[in-house]
Amino acid sequence: MGKPSSTSAAGTALGYLAQVEYALAAAVELVRDAHQDASVSIELLDDFAVHADSTIAGDMWYQSKHTVDPSKNISDLDVEFWKTISLWIDASPESNVSMFLVTNGGVSEGSGIEKLIRGSRDPVKASAMLASAVEKSRSDDIKKYSKSFMEMKPSRRIEFFEQVTVIVHAPGADEIDEKIRRGLTIACRPQHHQAVTEWLRGWWHDRVRQHLMDFWRGKYEPIPVQEVMDRIFAIQDRLRSDDLPIFEDRDMGVAETELDFEDAVFVQQLRLISVHRKRIENCILEHNRAYQQRSYWQRFSLLSVGELERYEKILKNEWMRYFLPLSDADEDGIDESELCKIYRKNFDDLDKSPLPAIRPYVSERFVANGSLHIMADRLDIGWHPDYVARLRGVLETPLVRKGGAA
Repeated sequence: MGKPSSTSAAGTALGYLAQVEYALAAAVELVRDAHQDASVSIELLDDFAVHADSTIAGDMWYQSKHTVDPSKNISDLDVEFWKTISLWIDASPESNVSMFLVTNGGVSEGSGIEKLIRGSRDPVKASAMLASAVEKSRSDDIKKYSKSFMEMKPSRRIEFFEQVTVIVHAPGADEIDEKIRRGLTIACRPQHHQAVTEWLRGWWHDRVRQHLMDFWRGKYEPIPVQEVMDRIFAIQDRLRSDDLPIFEDRDMGVAETELDFEDAVFVQQLRLISVHRKRIENCILEHNRAYQQRSYWQRFSLLSVGELERYEKILKNEWMRYFLPLSDADEDGIDESELCKIYRKNFDDLDKSPLPAIRPYVSERFVANGSLHIMADRLDIGWHPDYVARLRGVLETPLVRKGGAA
């Protein structure tokens, strides 16, 4: 894959990503502050917007100005700033609507826009200084985008800027996680903040995609904050001592057609007993999902010390029920074809059996089935009675491939 055509293209993409995640951070803060009757939209009224409930005075519109260079300052003659002002004025917001320009950069010291920063706002001075800067400018773009503002009466300009707040030094695209985690302080235990943030983000991106598709089809409905709250508590509910969160494949990067394990040990194990190609493909997917799932649990410290090892011992005991012969004479005189048939049946019976769960409420079958394939990949278990001898060469020459044991 080649390099991006320009750093500006990467910056634009990061800007879109930041816009979506700023909206998530806003939704989480609404959950934290018990505004569950509010709602959030993306690209409906603005980059994103908070729609008021009975405890919020009015809607809040947000324009996200993300920059790959956070040392960059917005000046009074910044074209993007005036584009935003022009959009807001043309939208004719009601007097109770608050408008926010959010940037991970700063603003020029001593500028009119500095008088709009949250915590030190002075709409009167901001209006006068910005109007003066426009009057002195020779830029056609500035003249074009400030036209609506300059046509206002001075008193109306002040009224407009009373609704505008600039938020500087907001988290960049790589820092928004921390803002989301802070918003989750009340919603879940501190040790779970990272796991909940990761899971919530995956759900949110999918939910925003659905929201935008609905918007494209003419269905203009924001995302209820209650839905975000329900999702947070559903995630938290799976973080009990008797359960574990299950991440969706799209959150983990597991593609349904990711079948690049053709030479893996666990696949060769299945071929030893002549398992059908389509069945092997399904086993590969189960291996991939279980491997990624277990990695996530370990990454977020959701497993107790030695829990995976204990679980694999339990699974190995189940394997022994199906694959250890009852006597030394059971397989005497059986040819290879008949032997494979017997062990395919054993494999199928084990695969369909009610395998033990890693925790009582983890009911997803791929966790146990995929864990067996992970163990088969290490040759801790096998599907053919001579699996170690048949695959000794693989052990002596390790394969360089994706995957492994988690």
